[in-house]
Amino acid sequence: MCAFTRVPAASSRRSSITVPSSNPAQQNRALAANKIRVPVLAVAGALWLGEAMRGGIGPLAANFEMLSIPDCAHFPPEERPAELAAALRDHFARCP
Repeated sequence: MCAFTRVPAASSRRSSITVPSSNPAQQNRALAANKIRVPVLAVAGALWLGEAMRGGIGPLAANFEMLSIPDCAHFPPEERPAELAAALRDHFARCP
């Protein structure tokens, strides 16, 4: 998982900027300790990230579901729009 951290911005017009973290493992542990509480649906094409996304996002969410779409690479909306739309409808129907 790619990790970033917020640092004060040099410009007075911006309060902070996001830059790569110098210690991503430490940041990931901190994020995982305070899990996302809303239902999370991660979608990936099986030919691209597929199930690998589960390990990066799953630990950060208390209510996590992974959809790896078969015969799909990196752009499910274009490659498998019907499967993606059905998954989104089902996911949002289960959300409180």
